Amino acid sequence: MTTLTKGPTRRDADLYGRDVLLSGSDWSRTVHWFDATYLATPAFWIEQARQRPRPETYQVGSTLLEEVALCLLGGHGITEQMAYVSFARLRAEGLLTGAPQSVTTLHAALARPFDLPGRPRPVRYRFPMLKAERLSAAIDVLATTTPPSRDEPRVLRDWLLRLPGVGAKTASWVLRNLTRSDDIAVIDIHIRRAGVVAGVFDPAWKLPKDYRRFEEAFVEWARVGGVPTADLDACIWASLAELGRHARVVLGVNTLSDLD
Repeated sequence: MTTLTKGPTRRDADLYGRDVLLSGSDWSRTVHWFDATYLATPAFWIEQARQRPRPETYQVGSTLLEEVALCLLGGHGITEQMAYVSFARLRAEGLLTGAPQSVTTLHAALARPFDLPGRPRPVRYRFPMLKAERLSAAIDVLATTTPPSRDEPRVLRDWLLRLPGVGAKTASWVLRNLTRSDDIAVIDIHIRRAGVVAGVFDPAWKLPKDYRRFEEAFVEWARVGGVPTADLDACIWASLAELGRHARVVLGVNTLSDLD
């Protein structure tokens, strides 16, 4: 078994076929690294992230508020496409300048149907009232409170948790986009499933209760593999989200619910 200490990682290829000890604040796991030709293994995802074109930035908004808005508009089964077009509408209509916005105004903008490429009929945004309420409250907090510096990503991430509707995943998403910090991971259902299959995550860990353990393990996975945490995170998420229910083929399960 190979034990890896903190510091510069070894080359990922040196780990092929070996057992690697990953550890965190109150957990440790022995992970078989395999090699990149084995689907859904630690080495496979590292190699996929390494080969995937690296975007210049993950940031979409021009301000903290805009990035929070984008991430608040996603989640709850809302597709990436819908999150982006709804964000674009709110920004175009001047609702994300930082000035207070009523729930009624935000709801009216989100409730209007959207014309999406490839869709024959207009599509409605899910949960327009819920998201309008959360976004209105977030705008008020950000307008009246000075957030911590982006130079301290985890401090800012924890500060964002005070915003209504912002949990660890959403706050981490914001900070991943803004800072690309290697200490922060966006753990959602896709990442959890991939990590469980790869042997990196303990199947007994649950979201959101064990978010810290998931994040520590994911950060170690990326560090050992020698790729940025944000890139590994984005690669796995994009791959499995695009595959939808067919992700079960890559993950080697009969149904995705077997991993939940």
